[in-house]
Amino acid sequence: MINENFLILIFFLMVFKFTPRSFIGDQWANTITEIFIFLSLIVMGFVNMKFRYNLNKVAWMLLTLIFLSQLLWIRLYFGFQIDVKEQFNWLLYFLLYVVIVNILKNNNLDKKRIFNCFSLIIILNIAISLLSYMNESLFNIFNVLFETSKTAIIGSTYQRFSGTFSNPNFFGVFFSVIGSFVIIKLLNEKKKKISHLLYLFVIIYLINISGSRSALISFVFLSVLVLFISFFLNEKKSISLKNLSIFFLIIASVFLTSFLLTTNLDTLTFSNLNTRFFNYENIKVNFVGRINMTQGALDFFVKNPLMGVGPENDAYSSIDNQYGKLLMESGVLVFLLFLILLFYLLITRFRLFREEKDDLEKKVYFFTFITTVALIINMFGAAIFSVTQLTSLYFFLLALNKR
Repeated sequence: MINENFLILIFFLMVFKFTPRSFIGDQWANTITEIFIFLSLIVMGFVNMKFRYNLNKVAWMLLTLIFLSQLLWIRLYFGFQIDVKEQFNWLLYFLLYVVIVNILKNNNLDKKRIFNCFSLIIILNIAISLLSYMNESLFNIFNVLFETSKTAIIGSTYQRFSGTFSNPNFFGVFFSVIGSFVIIKLLNEKKKKISHLLYLFVIIYLINISGSRSALISFVFLSVLVLFISFFLNEKKSISLKNLSIFFLIIASVFLTSFLLTTNLDTLTFSNLNTRFFNYENIKVNFVGRINMTQGALDFFVKNPLMGVGPENDAYSSIDNQYGKLLMESGVLVFLLFLILLFYLLITRFRLFREEKDDLEKKVYFFTFITTVALIINMFGAAIFSVTQLTSLYFFLLALNKR
């Protein structure tokens, strides 16, 4: 029971990342939850020491990435010039994965209870986020605990809300993945259609108020992918055109209703429906900025393509592209190993999803596959492995896989 409750607590802390910067300062606020998780994982590792730890392929790949990108190349070539925060992040991901895999492998845990608790935590997050967004007094309390976006006051034409996440993009992407899972349930389950539609509406509403273009792109892409997978797994290999039309009509209606609810109807125009999603100039400025930042990182990369130029390049230390950042800092060898890890996870999770007979385990594999796709997409617009909230959740989910 202690291991089950530990897993539930860790998931809660990763979804509700408390960062009261007003009391403890910016630097500590960004890592205090991760430090607690890191230390608790070490404790649980010792508690379960009676079992033998076996490192699987994913663990070995992670360990090699840590060694090559942080401990070997940069130390040898650049002295002791190391990105300490990112090194800590990689160690956290590795420890999170190895300890939880070991806990699940060596204990008879009630996975159904664990996942039911995870679902309740997500629903609680949705409820608290919605209430805080809609009520300014609650928002002020909410902001003390989570330092969420202060532009999330209704009436602003620039709608952004980060909920319990450190960044509105992470908040939106998290729910885009949840939304894709709701869609496949909507497609494949005959019961609870209305409740699934209501849940989907709330999720699209949250994506909208996050103002995250990457979340919207992820949701649309994952929805199409889910639709394709649903067709691919359909034994008859046919979907009624009428049912498909109704499905797209419902999804479009849910989208439109959600977007209208966050817009001032008295001044409704196409450009202010949502500044982040439909204003061409705003999109162009952000897109060009990311392209230029990535190009700058690649210019540094060509100076030393084998081992990279290390993390201490102020102009591009916070580049919003994980691929460009990794190439610049660690070189082509680490970059190729990173791609091998991603595509290994992508291919094996889909294969395991296809082969698994147990319904619960099948859902875990599918959710991991979908999340891997979302991760690959979003790394074009964010250095996701440099921050912990989304990536630690990913490795937590990955560790829950039976194989």
